[in-house]
Parts: sequence; structure tokens; C-alpha cells
Amino acid sequence: MYVVQFDQFGPPEDVVACVEFETPKPAAGEILVEVEAFPINPADLLQIEGRYAVKPPLPARLGAESCGVVTELGEGVTEFAIGDRVMVLARENWASHRCIQSAEALKLPADGDPLQYAMLKVNPATAALMLTEYATLE
Repeated sequence: MYVVQFDQFGPPEDVVACVEFETPKPAAGEILVEVEAFPINPADLLQIEGRYAVKPPLPARLGAESCGVVTELGEGVTEFAIGDRVMVLARENWASHRCIQSAEALKLPADGDPLQYAMLKVNPATAALMLTEYATLE
């Protein structure tokens, strides 16, 4: 599998690399997701540059959002099936695959656009916060 990570803070084009790792096998209660899409959010870029409120330990993997297809099930996983499209609720999503606890995924309709699904975690919450805490709607 491939993972986007960085070993030092700085301009993304200078410090970010795509690194190959062995694709993990899901343990009990986990699922393996083949990532279809992930967005690049402003917070990700700020973290790479070292300008975000919290600096991750290095080397760091980023990506608050992604969606993909379940390709393997760990023992005891019954709420998902191979081929299900899911939104990954865990972080570190700039990767070709994610091995996560099944509770860290949300099943999505199969017929939607993965590029839109990949942005369902951060953007709607940000918009809701802006509309309820910072704007006066009439």
C-alpha cells in the first residue's frame, strides 16, 4: 500500500512523500478499506507547514477524510460486507488502503460519487458551525 507522509515541517511540495508499506491484514473487529478518494483540506496543509495549532509527531500521516470500498473483513465483523462503500471516520487517510476498527466506518450508498462522499466529514460540520455560531440567518 502507499501512504502520503512527511518527516519534517515545510512547504508541502518539498516535504511530502509517497511511501510504500506492506498492506496490513485486518485483525478481529477491523476492516481493510481500499481508498477511492480523499480531499486535501486547509488544515492538512497547515499541519504540513507546521502552522496548525497542534503539531503531529514526525513522521506524520494526514487526512481527516476519505471513502473507499471494504476489501477484507477481520474476524467478528458482521456489519459490513466485502464491496461495501464506506466513509472512514478515523484520521491518516492519505493512503491507498486503511485498516481500521469497523466502528470507525460508516456505510455509504453504492451508487454515489466517491469524490463527494470523501468530503462528508469535515465540510458539513464546518458549515453547520459557521451557520449556528458565526452567522445570523434571517
